Amino acid sequence: MKETKIFSFDDLDFAANGERTEIGDDGRAVILSLDGERVELDLTAAHIKELREQLAPYFAAGQPPPPPPPPAKPLGKPPTDYNAGMRAYADARGISYRTPGGGIYYPAQLRAEYDDYLAGGGK
Repeated sequence: MKETKIFSFDDLDFAANGERTEIGDDGRAVILSLDGERVELDLTAAHIKELREQLAPYFAAGQPPPPPPPPAKPLGKPPTDYNAGMRAYADARGISYRTPGGGIYYPAQLRAEYDDYLAGGGK
């Protein structure tokens, strides 16, 4: 039976001097982000410790970012073009939205399917 081994090497050592230091069982991938730039580094436990020590004053001085804003709430009745689009979507798929009295009723399943359709770019 063939066995595959995967080795991870410390990116900091490799970038500094081309040395391929295995990160070992205590090392791991670390994700850093600053000014919209995001990087992932494979680091040994020693380099992770150094990084934590270097960043400690910044974390101590900072505060958590604010929570994301809540999702926008619907503003009442959907616009007419939304309803017309939903009727066209239902007609093309043979989905009924007419009430026995001839009125229009959009079942929750139809609305959900149409919203998924729109979220997928109308495809």
